[in-house]
Amino acid sequence: MVVESKLWDKLRNGSESRLATETIPRNTGPLAPPMDPNTAPMQDLIYILCHRLRSRDISLELDDFIPSGRTSSIRSFSALATAPESIRQDIHREIDESISAAREQHNASLPVNALPPELLSNIIAEVLKDSETYTNGKLLAVMSLVCRQWNRVVLNSPSLWTRLHGSDEPEYLKRAQVLSKSLGLELSFVLASSETWELLSKVVHRWQDVQLRFWDTGYRFLTELQKLGKQTASKLRKLHMYGTTTTYQPLDLFDPHDPCPLEELDLDGVSVGWDAVNFERLRYLSIGNIIDTAPSAAQLLRILERSRELEILSLVGMSLSHDHAELSGLSQPVLLPRLSSLNLHFLDPSSDFFLRMIRFPQCTAMDVAGIHVSGTNSVSGLSHIVPVIGSAIEVTETELVVYVDKFVISTSGGRHIRVSIGGDPGVALCWLLNTASAALNISPAVILLFYSNLPYDLTTWIISKLSQLQGIVALNLYGGTPQGDHCNPLDCLDKLGDMIQQAFPRLRTLQCWIDTLSELETLRQVVLRRHQAIAGVESPAVSPLQEINVELSGFGSLESSWCARFDEIQALIPGGNLKVRSQRWRG
Repeated sequence: MVVESKLWDKLRNGSESRLATETIPRNTGPLAPPMDPNTAPMQDLIYILCHRLRSRDISLELDDFIPSGRTSSIRSFSALATAPESIRQDIHREIDESISAAREQHNASLPVNALPPELLSNIIAEVLKDSETYTNGKLLAVMSLVCRQWNRVVLNSPSLWTRLHGSDEPEYLKRAQVLSKSLGLELSFVLASSETWELLSKVVHRWQDVQLRFWDTGYRFLTELQKLGKQTASKLRKLHMYGTTTTYQPLDLFDPHDPCPLEELDLDGVSVGWDAVNFERLRYLSIGNIIDTAPSAAQLLRILERSRELEILSLVGMSLSHDHAELSGLSQPVLLPRLSSLNLHFLDPSSDFFLRMIRFPQCTAMDVAGIHVSGTNSVSGLSHIVPVIGSAIEVTETELVVYVDKFVISTSGGRHIRVSIGGDPGVALCWLLNTASAALNISPAVILLFYSNLPYDLTTWIISKLSQLQGIVALNLYGGTPQGDHCNPLDCLDKLGDMIQQAFPRLRTLQCWIDTLSELETLRQVVLRRHQAIAGVESPAVSPLQEINVELSGFGSLESSWCARFDEIQALIPGGNLKVRSQRWRG
């Protein structure tokens, strides 16, 4: 009866152990339902098997077990228990094949397998697109084992096998290179293995979207990358290379006499030959952390002259040499008509020069540091960036940040702008007011931050200049304890006297730093004057303060004189929203 039980299990569930080891699976996956022995097809199968048993061994008495019509029961299988081993093995095989054929036929009739192969391939491609690259190999293996139809689709869809990742096993890489046929390959690898490089270097002509990282010993492969250039990588469209050093000799990857098909070039710590490379299709250019082998200003501008399709430009952690002889032929600024994003963070004041040499009328995102101004003439060459800054200020929240040695304009939201102007913050602020005051007045929110304390006269000038702007909704006076001839901006605010009643018309939030009781009294006077300008007025010209945040230099408990003044200030704020040391004041 043990044999009978095994045969019954085999007929009922299929030969799972055998099918699991087959290279190309039968349609015996989870889509197939369990086999019911009392169904008509199973009755027919039992009838046929029993007749085959008797034809092979006439000594077997099977009359009692051969089903009459279609009314047999499971007991028919007891006859199999008395059959010789060789016959039972044949029966096993026939059962395997019969069940597999039945399940294959069943799965083939399911709606998902009625889809055209091209559509099913596209669906699988979308699943892979939404997954992490390093899981591609595992996902494809699982999908190819669902059933015979899926296996055929996966194995005959070259586009599914074009994404290769450093976590893939060498055997998978070899198989993918074959199954992807001649399509371009998408590679993402950390080069540290000779075996990996050997596999990749054989298909350089198929590289299309390449991301290579050189850690530790990976730099020994850099010389091999020379194979990329001189028309040996005609499919290459995206090249991203990241290294850990900037002293390696530039790679000779591109032919300056022929148009380069690259659309994206991202180099970090890896340099290439820069002489007149014709990136006529380039849309994305990022160069970072290259010092000794960075392009000169003239080389970079010539590259940009030929990159009319450029949309994103990022130059970070590098210095530009300014050879006047080289620059003599570049008298006119380079126009980048499609540029939408600009990121300049040079190691020297190159941003100032470089920004004057390019024009980007369609730019909507800009992050620039390294501009230096020393007088009104020094900002005259920056008029072309005003429309970019102004269009962002008009539609999103803006911060004007004052430091002791620079002035920063930054916006948040859909249009990201951050421009840092070094030197005299007063000169930079005056330039901004003269060129973008209209945008500042209609901005949904402008925040003025003093991250540094400045000399009294300069602080007073800045506050008085900005006091009539309609857009300012918050003042953050967080310069800390004044040192030397620097002052607390709160003192300058108080010196406006009765003018404070009309200053900053939309001001809602005031944050300040308090060191002494006299500074706290100054804050009380400022809030009181603001309150007097609003109290009893049906349509006041200024908005009431909604929140005041006070930071204190000490950490101990407050004396009663301090508490009394805080109580008075809280009473002057609608809603009493006063915070001291980031906690709501409770008196």
